Amino acid sequence: MKYTATFLFAALSFASLASAELHQLDFTLDRDDSTELSATLAPGDLLRINLKENPSTGYAWRFQNPFERPSGVYSIEMDNYVEDANPASQAGVAGLRTLLLKGEKAGTDDFELVYVRLWEVQDFVEATDSNGKAIEMKDVPNAGYKKITVTVADE
Repeated sequence: MKYTATFLFAALSFASLASAELHQLDFTLDRDDSTELSATLAPGDLLRINLKENPSTGYAWRFQNPFERPSGVYSIEMDNYVEDANPASQAGVAGLRTLLLKGEKAGTDDFELVYVRLWEVQDFVEATDSNGKAIEMKDVPNAGYKKITVTVADE
């Protein structure tokens, strides 16, 4: 019975997304690449972002919770990390982080990501430098940075 209910819930969830369009971005970290990305969605559309990550080195992708941003343009529907099944080397195992953003309401907002050692920056909202000045995500020392401008347009 439990499995039937789980399957039914999953089927209904996917059925509600049947009319939504799925967009995808794939990129790897390049500290010198300042390319800004953009995506235009309709309300209910999904944006899948695939990020190569190697947390065994201490570095992982971090991003600000959209609930801390007042615009409400998008929400994060999924954040999942899967380790490579067949690593190229035994000195640390990389993997793939997949994020799924959902267009919520008309507007434009930035989705910022940094590739950072987790023990250096835990909370971007309250992060400060040695002088007590607030650190913006793009200014985190020794981190990679990507900005995706998300626009949700009414149909």
